[in-house]
Amino acid sequence: WLPSYAFPQNVVKLLVRQPSLTERMRLERDAEYGIAEYAPGSEVVVDGRLITSSGIDLQNKVLEVMYYRVCSLCNRVQIEAVRNDISPICTSCGKLASGKRSKTRSFVVPRGFTTRIDEPAKDVRLNRLKAPPNSEVFLVEGAHPDSFVQHPSLPGISLGYCASGKLFRANSGRKFQAFKICTRCGSGFDKAQTSHKTPWGSKCSNNTLIAADLVCRFETDTLQI
Repeated sequence: WLPSYAFPQNVVKLLVRQPSLTERMRLERDAEYGIAEYAPGSEVVVDGRLITSSGIDLQNKVLEVMYYRVCSLCNRVQIEAVRNDISPICTSCGKLASGKRSKTRSFVVPRGFTTRIDEPAKDVRLNRLKAPPNSEVFLVEGAHPDSFVQHPSLPGISLGYCASGKLFRANSGRKFQAFKICTRCGSGFDKAQTSHKTPWGSKCSNNTLIAADLVCRFETDTLQI
């Protein structure tokens, strides 16, 4: 039996573009933690040097933007490809969704992250800038309602087990303001930019940024009580 935290399957890499460091740095983390530690703007200490993540590594693919809403009453997530398909009424508990994530938010699932080629590595300081922490883990899909059984010795308690439950974790940026991301080159910013360069140093032809959370979606055993 191999615990997933020791041998993670779903990993994201931080692509180090600085020529002097590219060949000797291989940085990767489980996606559940990478969306915070490698988020745009986060500083990473490696091999005695300080480098900064500057955006999402698109890996020559289109960045897919989706939408979600969390009901704090039952901790259930609704995910849709179209914003208007998100219902204000929770499809799980049937009540009006409430809580700070009850309003529909955009999100992307990053395949990896990247530094900026023209930003040199720095000397390590006594402190470093970290990305805001991730959200708690939310349930997307778990045990079927008909599969719940009564606990044999605790009256009023029922249990639902699912071997392939779907979970969801988000990083919503500083002050819950999401990340401003260029859909063409993947560059990430704290605020809107009218013009910018790509992580590999050329001028980007796209001036439109999206505001989106960084999300990790994964499957594991779940027990609902």
